Amino acid sequence: MAGESEGDTRRVHQDFQGEWKMKRVVHAISFTLIGLAAFFALITGAYSQEYDFETLRWGMELEEVGERVPGLVKEDAFSASTSKAIHRHEASISYLFADNKLGEVMILFQLYGDEVNEEERRRLFQILLEEYTKKYGDPVETDNLEDDSNKSAGWRTERTEVNLMIMGLDSHFLTIWHSSIAMKEEMEKARNAHIAAGE
Repeated sequence: MAGESEGDTRRVHQDFQGEWKMKRVVHAISFTLIGLAAFFALITGAYSQEYDFETLRWGMELEEVGERVPGLVKEDAFSASTSKAIHRHEASISYLFADNKLGEVMILFQLYGDEVNEEERRRLFQILLEEYTKKYGDPVETDNLEDDSNKSAGWRTERTEVNLMIMGLDSHFLTIWHSSIAMKEEMEKARNAHIAAGE
């Protein structure tokens, strides 16, 4: 009886060790998968963290956009805006609507001479150029990329047009336009009506 008892104890102990080892393997696999998921999220989500509008889709109503963009302020029926630091520079982000449907997003950097020199202007443009090229592929059109005062690059997908521009050293503006291709005519009409109304 004593031998049987000792044998049972050993078997129970072995079963426990086997189960414990299996749990360790399962936990190790789980942590590995979680780590990989976090890693890929970091890679693929970096752009989304930098630009809030990446969580949006064309045609969203203003209320829906406001639920996803922190600090969004409605200016009028045509536009709403917010601001945030992007690549160490304060940027104004405008969300433009036609019949309460999101059709354009514009990021505007105002890079004044006292705040930023020409080298920094070039650096920011190059960062954005590389960032958008990584996301959308090579630009479908470029203009004066070697010029420090006026240059642009453009991308096009099935739904979206993107234009990155420096509009002269004197104006100090660097802009990124994101436009819905399907809503192009609607946005043009809404913009003209907005201008005509003097809003």
